[in-house]
Amino acid sequence: MKNRELSQYRSIEQAQDRFRTELYAINGVNGSAVGLNTTPTGERGEPVLVIFVDRGSSILANDPSIAVFDKIRSTGVAIDIIEHSNTFVPLPLTEGSADQATVGNARKDAMNPMIGGIACGPDVNMLKAPWNGTLGLAVRRGTQLGILSNEHVMFYDQQTTTVCQPARGNSVRNHLAGDNLVAHRGNIAFNGRQTFIDAAVASVLDTRTADPTRVFGTDELVVGKIPRTQIQIGDQVIKSGLTTGITVGTVRYLSVDSPQQFNQFAIEGNNHAPFSDHGDSGSVVLVRDPDGDLRVMGLLWGKNEDAGREYTIASPIEAVIQALNIAI
Repeated sequence: MKNRELSQYRSIEQAQDRFRTELYAINGVNGSAVGLNTTPTGERGEPVLVIFVDRGSSILANDPSIAVFDKIRSTGVAIDIIEHSNTFVPLPLTEGSADQATVGNARKDAMNPMIGGIACGPDVNMLKAPWNGTLGLAVRRGTQLGILSNEHVMFYDQQTTTVCQPARGNSVRNHLAGDNLVAHRGNIAFNGRQTFIDAAVASVLDTRTADPTRVFGTDELVVGKIPRTQIQIGDQVIKSGLTTGITVGTVRYLSVDSPQQFNQFAIEGNNHAPFSDHGDSGSVVLVRDPDGDLRVMGLLWGKNEDAGREYTIASPIEAVIQALNIAI
């Protein structure tokens, strides 16, 4: 079943790319994704191209006036129409606080070695950049180690070259952690597809150390990355973030698009709990491989909320690796 379903995903993605422009030309269409169709019994459906439309829209999958729907079906891809506002926004960042007794968050301490799931921020006066986000993971950057997070966590302006861990607002001292910052936010060409990333990396300073196998809150080791083409709808994933800590979620959509950001993962928290919240930006999303080992599948950066149903949005980690020239 797995190989068949993965093959279906790829066919749907091809149709999604081929007809994206025509889909977004339809008034009321606000996104698309690889998902599963809804069944009357509530059982697991078949893979389809989900087309998101504005609430109250009159668009129907069998509307004969919308020729692109027939074009998509002619490729062998089924479609499903869902009313959902598919607008992605970055997760808000938290303000730094040096009062650990009040905050009660050990992730905001200065750590050596630095690991995933702890606080970081730009080396900028906190009156200008009072926030902190999450350092996702230590990575390999050429012959050096680096620290990975989001562009909107580590970057302030073009003069930003260094970052702190924890963020400057978390300590009366400025704990410099990395330099030679490189950041990117936008769609890039990845494996022949446009893919959005919000990512930044800085080289670990000689005065600090980092461990690329560890994340805060778990004793298990991170052993590497996993290809996005191996991720299935329904996979169970975890993340370790500054605000909500260790959370467990389910992959609900693959290759989810808004009109501006393409080829993302959409993850829903299990048991009606949020998978992420403000301050968790920059966390890496982890999944178990067939051997049970933890591997990185994505870099968390945003959310999509509509009528109380919230999805966390993450970019494929391979696109981040390519854009920043790093290794995991």
